[in-house]
Amino acid sequence: MSNSGNVIIYSRLWPETLAIEGICALVSYTFRITTCFSPEDLVKSLSAHPGAHVILGILPHESLRLLSMLKPYLQTQHLLFWGHRFNYVDRTLPFYFLSGDIHFHERENDTVLKSQAVLSSFITSNPSVGVFDGCSAVKPEPRSTVKPEPRTVEALMSDVNDYLLRMFYHYGVDYSTGRVLQMLSCGYSTKDVASSLGMSDKIVSLHKIKGLRLLHMKVSNNNIYRGIFVKKVLQQDYLGVK
Repeated sequence: MSNSGNVIIYSRLWPETLAIEGICALVSYTFRITTCFSPEDLVKSLSAHPGAHVILGILPHESLRLLSMLKPYLQTQHLLFWGHRFNYVDRTLPFYFLSGDIHFHERENDTVLKSQAVLSSFITSNPSVGVFDGCSAVKPEPRSTVKPEPRTVEALMSDVNDYLLRMFYHYGVDYSTGRVLQMLSCGYSTKDVASSLGMSDKIVSLHKIKGLRLLHMKVSNNNIYRGIFVKKVLQQDYLGVK
C-alpha cells in the first residue's frame, strides 16, 4: 500500500483519537489507520509514512512547541486540523511552520454524518491547500525560510506573534484596527485602548467588531484573548517537547 493510503491520527485527548478513528473506518476500509497517543508515537508514524493523510485533534494556539517539533515531519503530509472551533491564530499559525497541504474542520454544531463527509473528502482525494466547514479560505504566506527559526520558546513565540501581526493584511485588517485588536488581546480594556490611541470608546468598539469580522471570528472576550495571538500561559505541556 502506498503512503497516500495511510491515515495517521493524533489528538491531545485519547477519546477523541479513537472517535476520529471510528469515523475514518466508516469512510473506507482500504485505508490503513494508525492511531498515536503521544507525540513520540506520532513522530515515529510520520517518519515511517511520508505522504500520509494526517489528522491532528489539536488547537494550534495551544500547541506551539508541538508544531515546532513536528515541522520536519509534516512538510510532505496531507494535514487536517480537527477541533471545536478555529480562530485566526489557529488558522494562521500552521503556515508559520508549513507550506503544504493544510485543511481545517470545525466540529462546532457538527454531526457524525457531516464529519464523515469531511473525512471522506479529505482522505479519499489529494485536495489542494484549503479549508473545510466554514473557515476562511484565506491562505497566509508561509514564513520566510531565509530567516533562521528562533531557538528558545520565548523567542519563537515572539517571532510567531510578529508573523501573526503581519498576516493581518491578508484579511484586510488595517493598522488602526490591528492596533486595537492587539491591545485588546493583551488585556487592555476598551477605555484603556481609547485613552492610549486617542479614540472614543465607540470608535474602539467599531474597530473591534470590524477586525473580528475580517478575521472571521465571533465577538467575545474569550475569542479576543485566545484567538488572535499566541500566549505562553495557554500552551499545553507535551512529553518530549522542551
